[in-house]
Amino acid sequence: MEGVRKWRNARFAQDYGMTESEVVRMLERIYLEGLEKKDTSEQSVEFLRFVLGAIVQSNYSSSTNMLARALTSDWNPFRFNVFQNYLHDAGLDGLPICLNVLSDLPKFSAFTRGSCYHLIAELAKDPNMSEDTLAEITAFFRSAIMRDSDNTITLDGIISSADSGWARSGERKKLADRLASGQEGNEYVRGHFSRVQKEFGNLNATEEK
Repeated sequence: MEGVRKWRNARFAQDYGMTESEVVRMLERIYLEGLEKKDTSEQSVEFLRFVLGAIVQSNYSSSTNMLARALTSDWNPFRFNVFQNYLHDAGLDGLPICLNVLSDLPKFSAFTRGSCYHLIAELAKDPNMSEDTLAEITAFFRSAIMRDSDNTITLDGIISSADSGWARSGERKKLADRLASGQEGNEYVRGHFSRVQKEFGNLNATEEK
């Protein structure tokens, strides 16, 4: 599919006397204009899907500017796809925008937010990442678990892997006490954090010996 799209871009450029980069710039404008129109008809959404695919598969590094604008737009039916590609292309340089837009919960479904968290977590595994950046990501996850009730289990696992201090932290204990009580979340959330409560109970018992 990538080869087909690149061939189409090159053929279009040849037929209309444009360079391939000019074709990509044109597609970027079309996509952004489509987001501004907010046309939710099936035909329009499918057209935007095709345009975005053509842009991404063209592999032009300068498209990160357009992806950043698309990521933060009010309406974007393919926001997760844009997030994924922007984070891949921009790397750590794109982290502030990604964390900011991910903090706006309504911009993603609960499922895609979870997927975005995992992408950020994978980025955090970079051995060349500075301590300050890693601390920023960890702080973001600790903040996210307190406000994203749909992804508490996902985030608990991510933070436990990335932050050695999380397992015994007062923040985690308070969260577990609240969610295990049954007043929030579903049975899976209650079950998970009931087990976390037991972990703290076992720790206390061990320390008292």
